[in-house]
Amino acid sequence: MCIRLNFFFPLSNINLEFAFADLEFAFADLEFAFADLEFAFADLEFAFADLEFAFADLAIAFVDLEFAFADLAIAFVDSAIAFADLAIANVSWVDVKKPNMDRDISLCTGFSWFALQLILRLLTRLFAAIEPEIEQQIRTLPITQLEDLAEALLDFNSQSDLVNYLGNISLPQPNQED
Repeated sequence: MCIRLNFFFPLSNINLEFAFADLEFAFADLEFAFADLEFAFADLEFAFADLEFAFADLAIAFVDLEFAFADLAIAFVDSAIAFADLAIANVSWVDVKKPNMDRDISLCTGFSWFALQLILRLLTRLFAAIEPEIEQQIRTLPITQLEDLAEALLDFNSQSDLVNYLGNISLPQPNQED
């Protein structure tokens, strides 16, 4: 059975052609909208890729910063060692009685005195305070052991590490006259 379309829709063929043309334009607009959406997703992918590169650059910058701090620490140790080497060249120990004190304190003169002062300042900064007995024991160390202490103090986490270190080294023996 065949029913004429014009019976239900009193549209002419021209109106149908316009309707199909409008539908074709609508589909074309929809295709353009999907193309625009694809371009937007592509732009988003590029933005994410740029963001990934930015994070990679940031990670590289942090690694460079870590290396700079490591280089700074190495330079500090090298300068302390060089300072100690200069002090070794000018070692002369003397006993000096400080004013208003009852006991003799062994001090280094010349560059070795500066090396001792630097080590004591670093230890004081590291532990806030050093017990007088420990400071006195450090003041009696020969310059070679001061140099070793300067390197070792970088590994100390507490004052007990310092006490253990000093307990494990052999202290200089006073000259005994026969």
